[in-house]
Amino acid sequence: MALLLEQHAASGAPELEGQQQLVTNRRKLLDAAGKRDDTSRTMRCWVWDTLTELQAGQIELRTKRQRFSDSLLGALTMDETTGAISIAIEARMIDLLRDEVAVINLKRKATLGRSQLALWLHDFISTQSNDKAFPWPLKELHRLCGSSLALPQFRQRLRTAAARLTKGADPLLTAWHVDQHDRLVYTKIRTLVILLPDQAKASQLAASRHDQEVEAAKAQRRRVLL
Repeated sequence: MALLLEQHAASGAPELEGQQQLVTNRRKLLDAAGKRDDTSRTMRCWVWDTLTELQAGQIELRTKRQRFSDSLLGALTMDETTGAISIAIEARMIDLLRDEVAVINLKRKATLGRSQLALWLHDFISTQSNDKAFPWPLKELHRLCGSSLALPQFRQRLRTAAARLTKGADPLLTAWHVDQHDRLVYTKIRTLVILLPDQAKASQLAASRHDQEVEAAKAQRRRVLL
């Protein structure tokens, strides 16, 4: 869920009094979390509980340009009938998240063939920190990638996918293993990170604001009809 919110935050949103409003809905958040059921009360509660848990957290961002710390999320609203959700995010945080992009090595990725898990794992690990590799529980990776496999089967597939990332002339991983806590532990080569010029950030913001306005208009129409 945190990764999804970061992705939306990086895309920008309409600004209001120093904050930007992320407009989304319950179904999108559940889909991104790999949870298919968006109708049960348990899942509806899970979305809200997860958002309020994130709301209580802190985030610290550090780039080559600046350092920033604030609450992860601001005010939350959710329409219990339509599932429409509005999340306030500090505008300054959005600016910092938009400062830079990680460059995915498409030439290396093309050598991975049609293994969807290997392709996903390549992009996921490429966007992780260059300075410190954090172990990832296999159960969490299973959830994040949305795999329909049972966890034991997924575990086998992930081992195969990780092994593929050590092959070739320019491998992403230099070493990996699954530890005793069932976590993927790895070391990777550094991912190229590019600082965006102001003009590129402005174009990115204009496009993303349009997308957010479309979502807001859809949510408003649903409320009017009901």
